[in-house]
Amino acid sequence: MEFKLSKFSQYEAFVAVVDKGSISLAAHSLNLTPSALSKQIANLEAALNAQLFDRSNKKLRTTERGYQFYQSAVSILKQISLAESQIKADDETVAGELRITLSKSLLGSSVLKYLSKFSKAYPQVRYRLTFSEAIESFQDSELDFAFRIGELADSSKLVAKVLKQVKPIFYATPKYLSDYGVPKEVSTLATHRVALPPLENLSSELRQWLKREQFTFVASNQDQIDDLGAIHQLVLEHGCIGFNLEDALVEPIDKGLVINVFPHLSLPSKPLSLVYRKTQHQSELVRVFKEFILKQGDIAGQSPKLKI
Repeated sequence: MEFKLSKFSQYEAFVAVVDKGSISLAAHSLNLTPSALSKQIANLEAALNAQLFDRSNKKLRTTERGYQFYQSAVSILKQISLAESQIKADDETVAGELRITLSKSLLGSSVLKYLSKFSKAYPQVRYRLTFSEAIESFQDSELDFAFRIGELADSSKLVAKVLKQVKPIFYATPKYLSDYGVPKEVSTLATHRVALPPLENLSSELRQWLKREQFTFVASNQDQIDDLGAIHQLVLEHGCIGFNLEDALVEPIDKGLVINVFPHLSLPSKPLSLVYRKTQHQSELVRVFKEFILKQGDIAGQSPKLKI
């Protein structure tokens, strides 16, 4: 039998009548009118196709089947109450510090939105965030989680779960494009000021893609900057075309502050993964955070090609 909210109210009404021994007293305890409560009981009896009360006696008594159902209904209501108490207790006990490392390229990305949502849901939790590209720093430290981009090396101690696919874009302000023109293809970036991370920080797939698109890797008007925040600031000053993850630019793009220079092109994407220790014993805080984050991604919970 499917359990519906109306049945919960009917069970509650029936148990109250048995406990109070009176329709009027039970109605008062549930903040209902006697007629409304009587209707709940009638609907319950109709749904069960059973008489729950002996109406041949002036004193309100249950039938044998009614008493059996009363015991079951009390058990059901207690289980629901216990489940609610456990949920509330979880909210109250999820507290403490989470130590998390992120790739520098995730500044401004949806990962920070995930962290903000979690802290609103669990205000007693605080973060200790570090920004690093080295997965080794996660293995040798007391970090709880890492957010990493790309395929990850094998490890028997760590697990990675893919949250979503992310890809970089070339972007600029509308003013820059108005002043200097809109490049039609990647090959024409040679005539524009371009700021991007050092080439050694780019994946081999991305470098190969840029080469196929005839991107000029060494140009007099090309700045290599090992800080995406600095690149973004230069872009906002209308001084250049920048390079960053599209996921980190959702808000400025939505606000019209910057534009994807090549919306018709799709640069190579990579998995964004949540990394954590492979262990059977996790604190409540770690468990709740992991489950929360895995529900946020577009393809949450999938394993990348290589587990770490």
